[in-house]
Amino acid sequence: MTISLNASVEADLAHDINELRERFTATQDLYREVCGLLFFRYGITPTANKLYQLVKKGSMSAPAEALSRFWNELREKSRVHIEGPDLPDALRQKGGELLSELWQQAQTFALENFQQMHQEAQASINRAQAETHQARQETRAAQQAVNELHIQLDNAAKQQATLVSELHEARAMLAALTQTLQKEQQRQAELDQQLQLSQSRFAAELEKLHASAQHAEERTRSTEKRLLLEIDRERMAVIKLTRELDASRSALDHQHQHYEAQRNQSDAARKALETELSTLREQLVSAQQAARSTQEALNALETQHESAKEAFTQTRRPLARKPVPTSRVARRRRLGLRGGR
Repeated sequence: MTISLNASVEADLAHDINELRERFTATQDLYREVCGLLFFRYGITPTANKLYQLVKKGSMSAPAEALSRFWNELREKSRVHIEGPDLPDALRQKGGELLSELWQQAQTFALENFQQMHQEAQASINRAQAETHQARQETRAAQQAVNELHIQLDNAAKQQATLVSELHEARAMLAALTQTLQKEQQRQAELDQQLQLSQSRFAAELEKLHASAQHAEERTRSTEKRLLLEIDRERMAVIKLTRELDASRSALDHQHQHYEAQRNQSDAARKALETELSTLREQLVSAQQAARSTQEALNALETQHESAKEAFTQTRRPLARKPVPTSRVARRRRLGLRGGR
């Protein structure tokens, strides 16, 4: 009975034949051993064409000759000789044939059982190969999922680094704005101090002018009392003095206007500083809000990172429970999972 061979059986058969080539150099001996290997180990009835296809040594008559010798030796070994000096030759021959027939039936039964076991083993191998193929596909799918999770984790780490950088920049901007606010407050204090000093100087000059005017008026009245006779002559002096007094008053008014203008400018500068201070405070509030938003985004990214880790753990659990049909496939699968990690 001829059995079709799959790839794994052919590979094992080729390996066994290569070992026989190293042990048996003679062509006939090698063909004889290959016949026994096919018939007894693999349950395959050897033929001349099959032998030549496997060995490919010598001429086409070499496998036929070796096959004929193999069947003769097998028939000779299968014969049973009953030795007994007191038994007739016919009885010994009949007993030998009966035992030979029993041995042939036992051989046939054993070969049929072997072929059935071979078919069952082949079916088990096919199922194992299918399960191995499915496990490899699941492993590739799991590996792809792990790679995607790694990409998501890398993207989350990059986003987190970007947000941390933006938070540092916001903090630096907040520190710069705070420093600018302190400088502007110091500048406003200096301007207030200069304004107070200018007002003090203006009040002192005004007091001096008032005192000077009062002294001049007193001197004029005493002069009128003493110099009634010199009114005409002194009238010109009085007019001159009056003009000087008017000029002094005009200068005093001009100086007063100048000081008022400086005061107005100081008030305008103070209002501008107050407006800029209000703007800086609003920018400070905006920067604080941006910092809080950045912190919330960082918390969300951490939550997403934990979820990705949990999904990765859940993805690995089904693979850990999957049965492995052969030790070779198990080693490949473990190596694949280690590479994914």
